Amino acid sequence: MSLDLSRARRLFHRHLISSHTLSVDSADIASNADKSQKLSCELAFDIARALGAPQGGEKLNGQRSGQNFEEAVGAFLSETFHALFTTSWSLEHFKRWQLAQGAFSLPVRALSSS
Repeated sequence: MSLDLSRARRLFHRHLISSHTLSVDSADIASNADKSQKLSCELAFDIARALGAPQGGEKLNGQRSGQNFEEAVGAFLSETFHALFTTSWSLEHFKRWQLAQGAFSLPVRALSSS
């Protein structure tokens, strides 16, 4: 099975935009920004624009946005998992493993500024 990872990534980004999960409001604040942090706003805006998010897009509430993001990531991983990781595990196996471990999401490591 051949996978065009660039195509899969473009479709993932397109889905984030078409579902309004990634958008830029009329004040140039991207939906993935921490609006209280200037650098976050600048970086998020640049990323959103580079991916093609239009300005003035509809901003979803956090609950809906999070659900859309989870669905988009799940679809991306379902399409690419086997090509990215040469293993007999499927995404469903991973979910079951996470639940057995009592983990509901992967740990996020904070970046240190040493």
